[in-house]
Amino acid sequence: MNHTTATIVAIITILSLFAAVATSTAIPAIAYKHHKRHIHNYLHHYMQDALKQSAQSAIEQKNDQSAVCISGATASLSCNNVATNLNTGNAVGANVGGSGGGSGSGSQKSSAGIHQINHQRAVCISGSTIGGSCNNVATNTNTGNSVGADVGGGGGNGNHQSGSQRAHSAIEQRNNQDSVCIEGIAITGSCNNVAANANTGNSVGAGVR
Repeated sequence: MNHTTATIVAIITILSLFAAVATSTAIPAIAYKHHKRHIHNYLHHYMQDALKQSAQSAIEQKNDQSAVCISGATASLSCNNVATNLNTGNAVGANVGGSGGGSGSGSQKSSAGIHQINHQRAVCISGSTIGGSCNNVATNTNTGNSVGADVGGGGGNGNHQSGSQRAHSAIEQRNNQDSVCIEGIAITGSCNNVAANANTGNSVGAGVR
């Protein structure tokens, strides 16, 4: 092998080594950029979630009653439903001092509720008489307060207060009643529905910067 041939072989070998190194470093570089972008997106969403505050509180009282009486003769003092819900407690959902961050992207969401619900159904079928049967009586009484409050949330600097506040509060009292009486002769004091709701509590939803 003469000197010129040896030189050409050496140059080709060096270029091949450079190409191999470039190829081996290009793939990790692309993977690193993709991984870096993934971490950036994850941190962005994590910080957005970290700036949010959510508080929920609820008191629920619920009765479901069903009665069916079938008699070939008489049905007396049967299949009566009585339900009572009494609440004296308070439901409070509150967020205090949310951090809006430099861009004011924080948010507050509070919810509080008191729910009293009765479902009653009575069915009486008799071949003779029905007396004092299939009556539904339901009572809901509440003296508690429902409060949803957001205080000092949102924020931000200057005119960039994009933080939001949403406060919700509710007191619900509901009765659903259904009576069916079928007889062959007489019905006395039956299939009566009586419902009463009494509330002295307050429902308050407030957002204060």
